Amino acid sequence: MDDVQPDETIARVTAFQAICERFEEAFVDGAMPAIEDYLPCVSADEQAKLLEELVFVELELLQAPLPPDVSSYLERFPQHSDAILSAAEQYERDSGKKGRNAPCATISGGEVAESDSQQDFEIAAEVAERARVKPPSIRRFRLEKRLGKGAFGAVYLAEDLRLHRKVALKFPLRSSELSASELQRFFREGQAAAALRHPNICPVYELAQEDGQVYIAMAYIEGATLAKRIAEKRCELLEAVLLVEKLARALEYAHRKAVVHRDLKPSNIMFDAEHDEPVIMDFGLARYQEVDNTALTRNSVIMGTPEYMSPEQARGDANKVTGQSDVFSLGVILYELLTGEVPFQGRLIEILNQILSHEPTPPAEKNPNIDDALQSICLKAMAKDPAERFASMQEFADALQGWRQETNQDNRSIALPPPSSSLNLKGPVNGKVLAALVAVIAVVALIFVVKRLSTWYGGENNAASVTAPMTTKAIAEPNDPGMTSPVVDELEVRHFRHENNREVALGTLGTQTGRVQVGDDLRVLVRFQEPQYAMLIAVNTDGSVQLCLPEEEAAIPQATQELNLYENPNDYFTLTEGAGGQLFFVVASSQPLPSFQTWKERLQRDLVAITEPTSIWQFKNGQYLRTSLDAAGRPIDASISRGTKTRRNPPSQLQEALNVLQTLPDVETVEAILFPVVEPEANGGN
Repeated sequence: MDDVQPDETIARVTAFQAICERFEEAFVDGAMPAIEDYLPCVSADEQAKLLEELVFVELELLQAPLPPDVSSYLERFPQHSDAILSAAEQYERDSGKKGRNAPCATISGGEVAESDSQQDFEIAAEVAERARVKPPSIRRFRLEKRLGKGAFGAVYLAEDLRLHRKVALKFPLRSSELSASELQRFFREGQAAAALRHPNICPVYELAQEDGQVYIAMAYIEGATLAKRIAEKRCELLEAVLLVEKLARALEYAHRKAVVHRDLKPSNIMFDAEHDEPVIMDFGLARYQEVDNTALTRNSVIMGTPEYMSPEQARGDANKVTGQSDVFSLGVILYELLTGEVPFQGRLIEILNQILSHEPTPPAEKNPNIDDALQSICLKAMAKDPAERFASMQEFADALQGWRQETNQDNRSIALPPPSSSLNLKGPVNGKVLAALVAVIAVVALIFVVKRLSTWYGGENNAASVTAPMTTKAIAEPNDPGMTSPVVDELEVRHFRHENNREVALGTLGTQTGRVQVGDDLRVLVRFQEPQYAMLIAVNTDGSVQLCLPEEEAAIPQATQELNLYENPNDYFTLTEGAGGQLFFVVASSQPLPSFQTWKERLQRDLVAITEPTSIWQFKNGQYLRTSLDAAGRPIDASISRGTKTRRNPPSQLQEALNVLQTLPDVETVEAILFPVVEPEANGGN
């Protein structure tokens, strides 16, 4: 392996795992997949290794007797006899049932040399030793029961003895194939998936190695998959649209963190039993978009699940896989929800050919309840050319939201056709297996890349901890069992400037940019951990109080998981009131709030203009966080979510404003961001 670059090895291992798990799913579903259909998913140089893996998987699934008969494999793949015999030997070793004088494999009508007794004794001793160390043991966790076992790992329900919580632990069977440097790269790349914190994305807690055993700790989610729901119940039209809209907004969050999922499918979407909320699993294929994908392209690896993969994935163009690839896959899921079947069906090669060359049957032809507008949204998401799809998940979600608002549709039921055999994901064989496996291993199905979750809110080395004006929740580490999750997941101000007859994006306030000029344009995005009744309000530099969202002062706030000012790409919040301190704050509650008109008079009386601050201040999860600016107005610390250590108190006017806001009736949560606005410099610099 000396001449193989780490990227190539990682690509190979993750791709093989994707293909083998796809093969296993098809087998358990009763489809009896042919190995021949899966070999073209990799380059010719890699087919022998993939064949070895698939033969091993099939022997396990068939629970082949010992020694396994591999004659049919040798007849079908005579050029790969070494790979087949290696798979048979590995299967025999892993079974733990090998006798002293049993041969490694048998060939009907042929001959194979039996091992001598000394070699058999050594193999038997190795099997016995391996049996003694299973199930695996990790000091921090107490294993309670095995939830499932697949070709690439076993999953256990366990108790975290340090944090006293239930987790799902996966022990990959192939981690030994990675060198120390490759494992280190997995850990490093895993930070991308581990950093995703969203109520509709399954959290991954840790990837670690103990006594040579790699393990992945993730949230244990009890519930059913979307695949199971599609197979068992009819879908309400509004339910289908709302579900896909919610998934799109969760994926937009991941995409803005430069993380693409790459393997969206109904079996990777869980509904937790407690809240019945959808949770996206399996960010195992996820990678930063900035990561060089040359190795993936060089190996012509097809990554994803065939029925749901985009054309660029079907071609193996890994360097062209972007967030719009996820848009395509989510469009396929919407199609399936609306019609009861996937648009592309058949054997593997047939599916790939359809994705590349055939337009899907219009969904309205399969279900007449689907109107032209909704059909157009679904088909646009599945356009062959990424340029013809929605430009982002945000745009996809907004289109669905717009359809709901424009049609004012009546939530009528659509009786889905009976699922086809290819969609019957819950049958007498696989119901218990998939329900357990998908619930906990999907999030790591393809890549062993997860490190401990990074701290978002504060931390010893990052947060400026200043006494809050009222008693609020204290900042805690995410893994603290006593921590209450923040209500506001994200409060982001995006900075734009009109230059040379065009709008120029300067970046996120507090990260890429700090001091804002009069006349600059802004957009504000607020995301909540769960739906809230909320308002976004501005106190402008001249002291005027302005309702930003909802748009109408008389409107009663509706429960939402996001406030987006402004969603229209041509609209901005323009700073026209002169220099000073600009304040945005969010008020939220799990219970209904009154209209802004109810509070308007009091807020205009009690809130005053804030003197131009010298830093950016954020009130987040009960803490004041400060980001210092240099002489040019650039952030010194590039993380407003963490802030910088400081002994300074926040501006008294900010504290007074928060006191006013926190005493408003029915308000449960207040968060705010304050930043300086200055007069434009002669040279236009920031």
